[in-house]
Amino acid sequence: MRLRIDANALLGRDIAPLNYSTKLTLNGETLAKHGPGDKTLLSATTSIAMMSHTQPLELEISRNLGIDELVPLRLAVPLIVGWAAVIWLAMSHRQTRAERRRHETKAAMLKQEAMLAHAGRVNALGEMASGIAHELAQPVTAVLSQSQAAKRALAIGRQDILAKALDANIREAKRAGDILERMRAYISGAPADI
Repeated sequence: MRLRIDANALLGRDIAPLNYSTKLTLNGETLAKHGPGDKTLLSATTSIAMMSHTQPLELEISRNLGIDELVPLRLAVPLIVGWAAVIWLAMSHRQTRAERRRHETKAAMLKQEAMLAHAGRVNALGEMASGIAHELAQPVTAVLSQSQAAKRALAIGRQDILAKALDANIREAKRAGDILERMRAYISGAPADI
């Protein structure tokens, strides 16, 4: 004789609360299932085996836990505020580091510009010194040459040559003075007399 049992009637749909599910299996095959089938973040499950050699039934009861049960609101708010503060601090730190890098880069560029400006001034000074030396070399050489001629003229008693040599020395000394005056005017930015 066979006995037919309705497995759904065994579980009782109206008995279990909404967040509980039940499942009845026989030899690994599901006979009946009740409750929410949705998977949640976390669920607690227990199994009860009703062992019988002829009919090994297993009852599985699960309770689905909602997010409000896992993280109560009184704990969630401080946690969210804490994470927001950590994120804000991290972003502030990143912005501060980026600002510091920009300032360091700007300072390095200003230092490089100052070094280049100094190198330009030294180069210009070198060129000016070279120009001054070139311009003054001619009158100084002429003064030297005329002075040697005047010395020889004095030794041989030729007053006419001595007077010409001294006049030439005066002329070349004035020329050297004019060159220096033009250089001074150039450096100071004043107009030079030509």
